[in-house]
Amino acid sequence: MTVASHDGYAATAAVPDELESAEAKLVYLSLKTAEGASVDELRENVGLSKLTLHSILRTLRSRGVIREDDGEYRPAADTQ
Repeated sequence: MTVASHDGYAATAAVPDELESAEAKLVYLSLKTAEGASVDELRENVGLSKLTLHSILRTLRSRGVIREDDGEYRPAADTQ
């Protein structure tokens, strides 16, 4: 997947192969870019409802793609 960086150049961002839905990829990339975020921060950044985010975050955690520490979600150490 290629994303535009803040300076206008394209950069390749690694997304784990097990992420299939566009929403899951969006949440993962948002967490990776921000180096972690709360549900409220994610809601503001990606525009998904809290209900949808909780479902996606639960799935990403169960797959070991992200971790949660004191209400803040971030990519798992082995996926960075």
